[in-house]
Amino acid sequence: MSGRLRLQVPLFTLSSHADTVAAQITALVQTESLTAFGMQQFVDYCPQRIHQSSCLLDCVALFCQLWIRCFKRREPLSAVLGSKAYGKAIRSLRRAVAGDQLYTVETLGAMMLFYGFMRFTGFYSSVELLPHQLGIRRVIKQIGPPDRKDELHLEIFIAHLSIMLEQIMFHPELRYTEQIQPQDVLSDLSRWLLGYSVRGDSQQEETEDGDDGTDDDNFGIDDAGSGTDDDEDTLYELMGSFFSSALVPYYVHWFPKITEIRQDPSRMDNRRSVLCRKLGRVIRKMEAARIWQRWMKLGCITECLEPDFFLGYRFEFSSFHIAQLAITAMMIEVVLLRTHYDLGSLGLAPNGDVYRRYLDACVRGWLCLPYLQTLDALSAPELLKPLLVTLEPASTEQLGHMLRLDLTWKACGLKNPKDTEGSKAWIHELAKKLTGRMPRPKESDSSNES
Repeated sequence: MSGRLRLQVPLFTLSSHADTVAAQITALVQTESLTAFGMQQFVDYCPQRIHQSSCLLDCVALFCQLWIRCFKRREPLSAVLGSKAYGKAIRSLRRAVAGDQLYTVETLGAMMLFYGFMRFTGFYSSVELLPHQLGIRRVIKQIGPPDRKDELHLEIFIAHLSIMLEQIMFHPELRYTEQIQPQDVLSDLSRWLLGYSVRGDSQQEETEDGDDGTDDDNFGIDDAGSGTDDDEDTLYELMGSFFSSALVPYYVHWFPKITEIRQDPSRMDNRRSVLCRKLGRVIRKMEAARIWQRWMKLGCITECLEPDFFLGYRFEFSSFHIAQLAITAMMIEVVLLRTHYDLGSLGLAPNGDVYRRYLDACVRGWLCLPYLQTLDALSAPELLKPLLVTLEPASTEQLGHMLRLDLTWKACGLKNPKDTEGSKAWIHELAKKLTGRMPRPKESDSSNES
């Protein structure tokens, strides 16, 4: 011995596989950017729970494999599909679903992680993913509303809400079941977020001048983004308000009427006028632009210079949840404004003010696109899909600039982003479907059977 005293920091010994996986996911969360994991943000709360569930443990381990090998090392997906972690996660999930641990938050988290993995692979169509979505939905409904103190449950719930919104809006042709209808899903989730019952359930029949499922809430505008510790609660309540007071009435009550009115506008002029008034009332109550401005004042949304973007600047968000809510609210605003403008144009002269507000909301959407480049490959498509409807009024030149951004366009259904004219036509068709200008496929036309 040299006699030199060597002081060494003692290393923590990982005593189990669960400790190893917990340390691995914690390290990933701490070293990745703040926006990483996006829709799978609940993984941040998994390390404390994986010791309670082998199913959650194995699915988190698979998620780590996916992230490290495919995202960081750029290995092919086949490397993960051929790994022991993949087979182990499947077997573990099957045991949990068949056993007495099905209706637990931990099993629900495992189901959501594996569902996210399946979506990322791109091997499964929306039809093939539907049974898994229905299984998750049943477990969520059986467990009940999340406890605000259970952060894992709450984050899983928000992630599921976003997935269901995307499913309902972009895949309306899919057959659910008699027990689980998409509008009921949206109403339930909105009610849980708000903490009170949502008026206007899916069975309610609306008269032309009757209740349309909306109320007189101001969508929490004065409280939005208080900058306090209650900020996240306010966000969840705002999201519930948008869904229950705007999206549920629109897609449950009004959307069928919109397509019907467009088929024979002269005979249904009275119904068109009534629906225009209701749309205008909801748009005024939403005041999405005012909420946006308030969040900017509080620093939740900021403007940043972006010389490489054709507009010269972009929006940055303080958290993924802020981005998620702001973009969702913007999408709802764009859909309502465009529908309001089109219905009004069927009767009187086009309303230029409504169209200007529609264009302003769309440009706000364009300014969010550069932010999406900072997200991971799992999260970016979830926020890009709601923004697609904002691209409709873009000129060919403007659209070309946006399509050149490094975004997961193909994951959102855009087959060839380099074909600007073809992409413009595809986006136009999508926007027409979302705003009632094109009849949606009937469930009986769908090839899938649940």
